[in-house]
Amino acid sequence: MAEEKKKIRRQGADSVVRAINVLVIISWVVFLVAFIMVSISGPGGGRSYGAVRPGGSSLYGWAIALMAVQFILCVTGLMVQSSRMKRKSDRYSRSLIIFTALSVAGIIFFIFTSSG
Repeated sequence: MAEEKKKIRRQGADSVVRAINVLVIISWVVFLVAFIMVSISGPGGGRSYGAVRPGGSSLYGWAIALMAVQFILCVTGLMVQSSRMKRKSDRYSRSLIIFTALSVAGIIFFIFTSSG
């Protein structure tokens, strides 16, 4: 009973895996910046409830732009990762999938709330 052992040719992270990890980190940073911008530009508490703070509408524009950038980054990362899916053990990055969905939902939400 001679069992053949498969050679593991992938030794550590290669440039594709590193690039995907960098895209995930950049997506986290863009998400946090967009979240902070939306939090700052949101309505204030107390008597001024419902009023947008000074510069708030321009911050919404920047937040939409950041979400578009995040969407492009995530889709690029998923495309690069899909070219690598050759083994059963290869998986898509959950962060990239979640951030793609969040950026699409955020863009749609801001487009419909700003037009009304």
